[in-house]
Amino acid sequence: MAMENLLKCLVRDSQALGRGFLHIKQQSQVALEMLESQTGLMQSTPHELREKCFISLHSALVSNSGHLLKLGLMGVQKLLRDNHFVSKHCDPPDDSQWLLSQLLDCLSFPSWVKVSEEVQIEMTKIYISFACLESKFLNLNAHVIVDLLTRLLDMGQSGGIRSRKHQVALQTASVQNLQTFGKNIAISVTLNPQNLVPGDCDVNQVIPIIQFLCDKLEDGLVTAQVFPVEFSLESIQALLSNLPDGVVLNSRSHSFVWRTLCPTLLKLVGVPCPNAPATTDSKISELRCVASIGCELLRLFGNVNVLRAPLESLFHRLLVTDHIATRIEMFKTIKEVFSKPHRLLVIGGPFLVEGSNQETFPEPNEFGILRVLFDGMEESMQTDNVELRTIVLTCANTLLTSLLSLTGSPTSVQISDSFMEKINLLYDDLESCDYIGALSYPTRLRLPKTYEQLLKDQTTIPVKPPTIMIDLTHLLEDEEAAETVVANNDDDNCSTTSGVTEGPEIVDQDVESVDKEPENDIELFGANDGYAARSNHVDLERLAARKFLEDLQSFIPNLGSWRSPLEVDLALQQFASNYCEDAGQDHVIFNADGIYLATYVTLLLNFELAKREYYPSRTGFVAQSEDDFIASVLNSGILVYLTPEFLAELYQGVLVSDVIGNAGFNVNADSNTSMMFSCAFINLLTDVRQVKCPEQATCFLSDCRKLHFAFTPNFLLREPRRQAGLKFARRLLTCFWDSFLFIYSNGVSPTSNETDNQAISQALECLQNAAKLANILGLQDRSGTIFSLLASVACGNPQLGSALVRQKSSLKNRLMKARLAGLISKPVFDIDLPHILSLDVVLNKGLELASYNKEAWTHILRCCLYVTELERRVYQSRKTDRFKVATQLKQYTSKIKWKLRNSVGSKDQQGDDLNLSSAAFGGLDDESSSTDSYSFLTAASQLPNNDNDIQQLLDKAVKCDNYRNTGQLDSKLLARIIGVLSERVDLLMEDAAAKLNLKSLLLLIEELCQLCHVQLNHLDEDNISLQCHWVLHRIGEVMLRSVKTGRPLYHALHCWAIVGPTLLKAACSSDSAIAKTSVEILRSIISHVLQEQPEPLHFHFNEALFKPFEHVLCRENLDPDLQDQVMSSLCELVECWSGEIRSGWRPLFACLRRWPPPPQGPTDICSTSRLIHSENISTVKEVLAAFVQQGGSHPLIFANAAMDAILCQLHYLKCYRYVAELSDPALDNLQKFAKMLGQLCREPHQTPVFYSAMSLTFLPNECDFEPLIALALEHREQMDAEEYGCWSSLFEVLRPQSGHAVKLWENPTGIYKVFYLLLDGVTCCLTHAKDPVQKSIGEVVMATLILLIDIQVHLQNISIASSFLVLYCRVRVCSSLPEMFHSTWDESLVDWSVEH
Repeated sequence: MAMENLLKCLVRDSQALGRGFLHIKQQSQVALEMLESQTGLMQSTPHELREKCFISLHSALVSNSGHLLKLGLMGVQKLLRDNHFVSKHCDPPDDSQWLLSQLLDCLSFPSWVKVSEEVQIEMTKIYISFACLESKFLNLNAHVIVDLLTRLLDMGQSGGIRSRKHQVALQTASVQNLQTFGKNIAISVTLNPQNLVPGDCDVNQVIPIIQFLCDKLEDGLVTAQVFPVEFSLESIQALLSNLPDGVVLNSRSHSFVWRTLCPTLLKLVGVPCPNAPATTDSKISELRCVASIGCELLRLFGNVNVLRAPLESLFHRLLVTDHIATRIEMFKTIKEVFSKPHRLLVIGGPFLVEGSNQETFPEPNEFGILRVLFDGMEESMQTDNVELRTIVLTCANTLLTSLLSLTGSPTSVQISDSFMEKINLLYDDLESCDYIGALSYPTRLRLPKTYEQLLKDQTTIPVKPPTIMIDLTHLLEDEEAAETVVANNDDDNCSTTSGVTEGPEIVDQDVESVDKEPENDIELFGANDGYAARSNHVDLERLAARKFLEDLQSFIPNLGSWRSPLEVDLALQQFASNYCEDAGQDHVIFNADGIYLATYVTLLLNFELAKREYYPSRTGFVAQSEDDFIASVLNSGILVYLTPEFLAELYQGVLVSDVIGNAGFNVNADSNTSMMFSCAFINLLTDVRQVKCPEQATCFLSDCRKLHFAFTPNFLLREPRRQAGLKFARRLLTCFWDSFLFIYSNGVSPTSNETDNQAISQALECLQNAAKLANILGLQDRSGTIFSLLASVACGNPQLGSALVRQKSSLKNRLMKARLAGLISKPVFDIDLPHILSLDVVLNKGLELASYNKEAWTHILRCCLYVTELERRVYQSRKTDRFKVATQLKQYTSKIKWKLRNSVGSKDQQGDDLNLSSAAFGGLDDESSSTDSYSFLTAASQLPNNDNDIQQLLDKAVKCDNYRNTGQLDSKLLARIIGVLSERVDLLMEDAAAKLNLKSLLLLIEELCQLCHVQLNHLDEDNISLQCHWVLHRIGEVMLRSVKTGRPLYHALHCWAIVGPTLLKAACSSDSAIAKTSVEILRSIISHVLQEQPEPLHFHFNEALFKPFEHVLCRENLDPDLQDQVMSSLCELVECWSGEIRSGWRPLFACLRRWPPPPQGPTDICSTSRLIHSENISTVKEVLAAFVQQGGSHPLIFANAAMDAILCQLHYLKCYRYVAELSDPALDNLQKFAKMLGQLCREPHQTPVFYSAMSLTFLPNECDFEPLIALALEHREQMDAEEYGCWSSLFEVLRPQSGHAVKLWENPTGIYKVFYLLLDGVTCCLTHAKDPVQKSIGEVVMATLILLIDIQVHLQNISIASSFLVLYCRVRVCSSLPEMFHSTWDESLVDWSVEH
């Protein structure tokens, strides 16, 4: 054996050295005999064998012979490698006979001063070898470990540190043995998890060891010795780092950490001093070690609530240092902690251990330590040191990366079972885990008790369901306000009120003033019975609302059989149409648009309440108030005939009754498990907006969500461990969101003159991870600031993004500044890698994130404009071979700042032309149409191929020699990159229009329209007109694609309510090119809506489509070319879709009334010639012929637009009396209209309601015969006998009874008002007409009267003919043209008078 040979050498060499070494010979012989004797080996225990050998080896070590010393060290090494001398189970309980104790006795020296450095290093190697033995051969406890540490400290202090190598050897020996001790504790914990049977390596034995090291650390601080301080710190860190996670320590351990360890470390760190000298390398090393110890304490005691306060103090003291190098080391250590997800749970997760002194100290905050760390990170980001800023950004990015791993598929190592159960027990869902409370332990102590009590009271206040309160005194004012035109210029709502086209129009005596509203509706009730009339009105509206809810309740169960949301929407349209058909004779006026809209808002409110578990107890939070509910209909910009009372009763009815639940639909089914099998009715509602569903892809349509969940197994989505990770990540992110944004905003904005690409790239990566987490955790509504920073970097103005994030101004002001920045973002050729990467991130990740936040769309569109402008400049600068990198960045940034301060300014003139029809600028493609409702799901999502990947193209550009040498990007690759970015812009818009649900789509449309309004207000600036063209085309593209993809009508109505006013404003722009572009977009949208969305009966949304054309033609000094373009567009629409115009005929005839401008008299030859020799007359004739054809076969279409058509023809008859080409067809059409009215009068039960004529007033004296008799007597001398005889018969006519004419006028259909308007208008034209025209007019009047005679035969009502006969007689008596009255008319009059 090896040990026997070494002992023989000792015997031989000690004998050779002389008499002074004979005791070594004797001791060695005794040990050798025991080892060589079989009996000795069998009967002796390992500690007895070690004792005999160590006696001789110790004698050799302390001898003055270098040869024997060498043999002694070799003998100790051989003994440790021999299994005969090491055994754990055979050692006695006395630890003095354990291997380590015997080893320490063997290696002891009287004085360490005389021991050379080499010998001491060899001895430390022996200690290290001992620590490397297998755990089964080791017996360790706190006593023997303290003896070892004492020996090592004596070797360093008594003998003195000879070199850095000597110190490292001593520290390594200590660290290695403490690591071994810690591993043995881990094994002991594994075998005895609850520490029920204390063993040699009991967990709580670490406290005496650390206590000893703390004492030595304080001694070193007192004596100002570096070695004991560094030795103690390294030893504490080694011991703590090897203790297993989740160890159970007693209360004594908690008290020790609170009272001893943390104060000792704080004493070492010291109090920060502003004028302190520069920190040495040893001090930096010490602070780094303290930070590591703090991190280990967090790992071990972080889930103990009573220990959070001292740990907060420790980290706060570490991070307040002013030395940059020290902070860098601190954050490097913190980065290691952030890189491990399970460490984050210990630091910021819920407390798993409750301290015994809970009542003594206030309850700590779970995020207190993280708050301290983030405060230090925020402060460090305000420095100019690039390395410090970069390491802080790395820490933040590491933290986000760990959170991403927790939200994916976390393992049991990342989230332990205890944390999983605790988190899921505390928080039911993602929304409930949002952080609300004090941010740190110190701030909680500073809070007054009244504030804490207020917080508790706010969390326990019961929420009562809202109740309806109607102020009858202001009822009429509210109704009048609901019918007026109110333009909403707020950021969050760009739509106009329903008053734009709402309600029947008022007809004045002058046909030009038909659009005026009544000034005072209260006159309809009278002075005495006004209150009773209002009360009756309110009661009728409430009864109608209750009846509507009953009909809706009986109808909803029929929707479960439909298979697609579009089919359900068609059923709802039919329901609204049928409801208006059945309620046509009621006293409450409806239109199908209003019923359709009320159906949707009712179901959506019911759906939201059911989702929030409001039913059946009818208690809980109601997110939508009654006023908001009413405003969602009346201020939607859609034509509705509904009153606030009706809607208020609907709101109250939904709060009481669960319409959807009573119909058998379960809206609270798991959104993921039921996604593939959910009914079309529920999908229709979720396609409008999602409620209480923070999962991914909730901003998409149901069909898109099905595709998303088809690739994600459900057990991964609902796995408890993943849910716990999601909740923890969301809670942490909601607490520190502002801190993250502060760090990012400072990271993307360089503090020095030169941009630090490394820091910016790190900040961009952080922003990407934050965007991913916001998407996963349902925090998409907070993504606006992320895109603000990304867009600022992408567009070359990072300071703007930081300013927008830190601004305290309102959202409206921030968005306006961002839009103005988008207008002036003229890219000079300073494109760098961070700019391209930012653009790529914004365009790739922006769809789903921006779909929850309107502010995000502002910055995304800013980037889209930047890419578009950049693309145009790339292809126009063919003479430039390369782009300059960062040469004009300073001038460009200062120019943007000056522009934002002045809002309006001048820019360098650019003579660039823009091809608006190119695909790069969003040219409309009228040919592309989709018949398959699911084809857009794949067609719009095809990403560019790998060859066009931005990252690959950038890699190629960076590897080019030109970039390595000069830092300039190759022009060809850069042009290719910009082309790919332009494709991403197109893809973003296509996917948004095809995939987003209504709420998310409206955010994009609103922002596009807001941007267009800003551009229209700055058209005098350079290049804004080109950007306005791009935005207009994008608005049209989004609207068209949303129509083509088979969305419900409800979506189209809300989109048009925002798009229509914007296009109207653009069409009224002073820039003729923009106006013509807007008119063309209007025509294209209307054409596709007429094709894709047929208007059912009693609907009026087509009227809103054509309304902008009417307003364009109402402008003064209108460009003739634009006027002709509008009319040619209308003519084209009539020619192609005359059968689908329906309610659109009303504004169409209003357009004809205002076009072309009438001649001022016979001498106005230019206008007359223009009328005759142009296509205007043929256009008018074609439109009228189409209306007559459609109105004859569809009474509802004719009834809706009859009054407008009559007014249009009367306008031609009066204003174009010198143009026979228009006046003659007008008379013919009026006669046709009279015949159509007569045909409807013969069938009173099938007569539709003429809503447009309801506002016509009636004067009772219009049917009084006495003034006519007086007139006849006055003109008796001017008449011959025969003519006077005809008039005398009038005196014999029986008078209608009082009130008959009034009852006739108040006929519920209003058809007689239209008849009266036609006759009154025609007869008023007699005095101004030429002789031939007068004859024709008279014939029309007489034919109409004869028609009335036939009608009264059927209706047996003399008041009809009598009323209109008075009208004729008035013309007959007052006319100054007697030659127009022929005997045939008088004969007819005589026959009629004799008969009646």
